[in-house]
Amino acid sequence: MYISKLIEIIFQIDRKYKKILIILNDIFLVCISFIIASILTNYINEFNYFITLFISVSVSLTLLIFYKSYQEIFRYISISYFYNILYTSVIHFIILFFFTIIITNKVDVYKLIFLHSFLIFNFITLSRLLINFLRNIQTNIEIKQNILIYGAGNFAVSVIELLKKNYKIVGLIDDDEKKRNLKINGIIIYSKNDIDFLKKKYHVDLVIFAIQNIDINKKNLIFDYILQNQLKIKILPSYNEIINSNSLKLKQFKLEDIFHRDIKININEINNYLKNKIIFITGSAGSIGSELTNQIFNSDFKKLILLDQNEYFLFEQKRKISDLNNIKCNDVKFILGSINDNKILSKIFSENNVDIVIHAAAYKHVDLIENNIQAGIQTNIIGTYNLLEISKKFEVNNFVFISSDKAVRPSSIMGMTKRFSEILIQNYYNDNKLNLVFSIVRFGNVIGSTGSVIPIFIDQIQNNKPLTITDPNATRFFMTVNEACKLVLESIVLRNKNNIYLFKMGEPIKIIDLAHKIASFFGSKISNNEGEWGVKINYTGLKKGEKINEELLVDNDSESTENENIYISKEKFIKIDVRQSIIELQKLLDENNKTNLIKFLKMKIVN
Repeated sequence: MYISKLIEIIFQIDRKYKKILIILNDIFLVCISFIIASILTNYINEFNYFITLFISVSVSLTLLIFYKSYQEIFRYISISYFYNILYTSVIHFIILFFFTIIITNKVDVYKLIFLHSFLIFNFITLSRLLINFLRNIQTNIEIKQNILIYGAGNFAVSVIELLKKNYKIVGLIDDDEKKRNLKINGIIIYSKNDIDFLKKKYHVDLVIFAIQNIDINKKNLIFDYILQNQLKIKILPSYNEIINSNSLKLKQFKLEDIFHRDIKININEINNYLKNKIIFITGSAGSIGSELTNQIFNSDFKKLILLDQNEYFLFEQKRKISDLNNIKCNDVKFILGSINDNKILSKIFSENNVDIVIHAAAYKHVDLIENNIQAGIQTNIIGTYNLLEISKKFEVNNFVFISSDKAVRPSSIMGMTKRFSEILIQNYYNDNKLNLVFSIVRFGNVIGSTGSVIPIFIDQIQNNKPLTITDPNATRFFMTVNEACKLVLESIVLRNKNNIYLFKMGEPIKIIDLAHKIASFFGSKISNNEGEWGVKINYTGLKKGEKINEELLVDNDSESTENENIYISKEKFIKIDVRQSIIELQKLLDENNKTNLIKFLKMKIVN
């Protein structure tokens, strides 16, 4: 322990001081080799000892400097470096031999000088090899951390030797009790109940997950258990990925992996539908819009038009797509603008024969819209109407609207604007007898999206702040952005047309349980007691417009589709006069009357 620490300290010394230490080391080795050679050849004290030693040291150092021995980085030295030390020793022998003959008049002094030069070569060579050996020890100390492997099946066994190169495997974990205490390659198999014991005994802080073809629910339970023990997780790539890349690159465990589900969609049918299509995405640089763009990029689309009013986010989206260096990048347009700007929309649609509109642009943060009602209505409702009008004018084939679970029996202005937009789209379609096919997709919170609870919790933990939770009983539906966008694209090709689609979100998750998961992810825990180590929680109470629990259905009735993760909401159709409603709404916006705006929305969505 202390030796390894000393080695680490030595290698952290500044390079110029390291060079001084190496020179002092070489002076010492030259002196020692001279003393040993003198004793072995019985020439000790036979001539001017110290003058000869001084000349020997001077000659050796001069030659080592001449051959640039102190300019090399020792971890990268090659055989040519040791040839230079050999040349140094040979030249040292010749110079010192003639010098000692001059001052001693003894020819047989060559025995002493030869042995002295021979020892110099060996001692200096060995010192360099020793430095590299110590460097390797220090490197191994840094890299070879103690780890556990979760899984003791064939796949785990096949990668043990590869993992040993970088890690010290202190145990294998397997749920099969019959394997407990057996050994594979000398490594003991333990039960998952032994994880806490192994963590403390071997100072383990990392578990590598090495199970293939496992049920997603069981996998999530294992992840939960590992995180509860305040251990980090890395995931082995699939066997095919290892073969194809010819390397073992571990995947970083992300918070999204806690919620990941096996979402199946008809990739071929989606790609065939998107083939040669011109696709227009609003809010393209947001969480949903950017992931939709990524997934659509895998299809053979004709053109992709991306609109967003956030300059920085759109710039970042363009940079990431440009980094792909893909020929498809030439078929992507980035447009900075708003869905409230009819001039921009007219220009886009007149210059491009748009086939599909995916409308993801919206103001979505509940508490902000409560205090900015006009902005929320203008963008979420009037902006949607603008898109419907332009889509009708230019005969768009398909219109996809991204809604929210907050549209169900809404208690917030944001939820009201989404519900009104759903009703608006349904009535617009019925009134105009369009060939347009519409999809309204309704789902819950997207994990990791801008402003969602998970990034907020992460920021609070990383800055040692308490987690802010509205209510201990608050629950929310969660879905990864990848899953949500897969199902959005799937809704386009469903045989059931012109409906409100609900995504299977699983069971609602208590926010307090989510807080526990995230704290565990960062190697901590939730602390409920004053003075106890861990993350503290502040309960803030529900903000205006927020609910304890979110819902996905208005009338608690739905029917299935050909995709098991998508349902159709069977809700009562609410009839409105679209054009008259928009005229009234615009008038109320112009009057800036918040009270009347809220009354108007409530009246329309429950009519």
